[in-house]
Order: sequence, then structure tokens, then C-alpha cells
Amino acid sequence: MSDMMITIDLKTFEDMSDRIVDMEARIEMLIYENANLRAQRNFVQKQVVVVEAKLQDQTTLIEQLFALLDITEQTDDGRYFRPNRIYSSRVMDVEKLEQVLSKLKGLTLNGNTL
Repeated sequence: MSDMMITIDLKTFEDMSDRIVDMEARIEMLIYENANLRAQRNFVQKQVVVVEAKLQDQTTLIEQLFALLDITEQTDDGRYFRPNRIYSSRVMDVEKLEQVLSKLKGLTLNGNTL
């Protein structure tokens, strides 16, 4: 067997060295971007946990509100009434309140979240 000699001229060697430096820089940039994306993902995951907890608290409060509003009692003469009410002296506001409360009740009682 004979020894093979590989000859590379100086220009080719410099070009290859430059490409290696460029690749190393790109690898460092990708490592930095990957770490940055991980940090962002962790931040978002923590925020999701916080938002879900707040949503659960709000849902529970709304369910408690409707439990209070849905209480019925019976008078001595046998009529049923609701002792807890939300009042408004403005007719237009009463209609809006009825719509909002109806929608909220439907969302919470049907197993949906807000």
C-alpha cells in the first residue's frame, strides 16, 4: 500500500476554517435560542397554572352566587319565593342583568368553564 497524500492549498484551508468558525457561531446561536425558548416555555407554563387557578376561583364564586340566588323558601300560605335578589331600578339594566346572569349560569352549571 502506498501512502496517499492530500494536498490542500492555503485558500481552500482558509475557506474551510472560515466555514468551521461560521458553523460554531451558528451552533452557539442555536444553543442560546434553545435555552431562551425553554425559559419562555417555563414562564408560559407557570402563567397557565396561575390563570387556571384564578379561573377555578372565579367559577367557584359564580357557582356560590347562583346557589344563593336559587334559594327558595315557602311562606306560611304555601307560596314559594326567592329571598336573595339582585335589583336595579333601570328597566334596560334589568334586561341586561338577566341576560348576563343567564349566560353565566349556563356556563357554570353545564360543566363549562368561563
